[in-house]
Amino acid sequence: MKCFLSYDDAIYYYSHLGCGILSALGSMLIILFYILTPRIQIYSYKLVAFLAFSQLLSSIDFIFPKSLVQNTQVGCIFIGFIVNTGQITSILWMASIAVTLYQVIFHSIVMYEKYEKYWFIGSWILVPILNCIPIFTNSFKPVGSTCTYNVDTIGNIERICIFFIPIWTFLLLTLYCYWKILTQAKINNEVSKHSIIIKRLMYYPCIMAFNAVILTVTRFLPFIISNCEEMFVEFVLYTFIALNGFLNFILFLLTPTVRMILFGGSGGRISCTEDASDGSTLNLLLDDTLRRQSATK
Repeated sequence: MKCFLSYDDAIYYYSHLGCGILSALGSMLIILFYILTPRIQIYSYKLVAFLAFSQLLSSIDFIFPKSLVQNTQVGCIFIGFIVNTGQITSILWMASIAVTLYQVIFHSIVMYEKYEKYWFIGSWILVPILNCIPIFTNSFKPVGSTCTYNVDTIGNIERICIFFIPIWTFLLLTLYCYWKILTQAKINNEVSKHSIIIKRLMYYPCIMAFNAVILTVTRFLPFIISNCEEMFVEFVLYTFIALNGFLNFILFLLTPTVRMILFGGSGGRISCTEDASDGSTLNLLLDDTLRRQSATK
């Protein structure tokens, strides 16, 4: 019986292609806005720009020509390496935002930027090195509509150790940090006045959490539903993943400070309109107004 939807159908490829292009454009716009807009060049948005670059790498999965992915070993290895690296580093930079906020709020760490090198080493050195292992074990193979760790013993071990353990570890760390931060916001006025921006930053891990659930669940689909049902469910779920960069761009624009800087206007609840005399570390981490005042002192 012919499936309602299969990996070879044009609608499957072109729907994800369109979403992938939107995602890539959204990620590039975040990066460009950060580079070209000095008032956005504060540390919290720098981390968001790093996250956007990782999402840009992930979007290649949906843009790269399918024939090169499925029919050439080099193309398959390229996609497997780049996309899995991008997905893991997305989780790391998402965690870096939460951990930095946590360090500032609970430990009064002022020189938070000095920890960036550890996130940089983890994201752009350690993760790529780990994803070279499947290249040497010849484990990057066509799986479904993409290329990833092979569905065999070695491939499954690599998937668990290289991919799932890191993303779930850092995801749980991120959720813990935001839980503690929101708890603190109820009793700390300084944290409370930034709650709008902090909650906006929390939406990034919400997207990543959904990604982690999708990528985990799809590994078990072959055991619980038919092949035709699996392809349809994957199509729906991976559409969300294909839109990650675009959704992050929407969240970026919805951040009060970013919206005010890019489009003008004002709002009483936007944190950078708070008392400019307060030069606290949290203000300097989140607010352009305080950053510029501190730089002129």
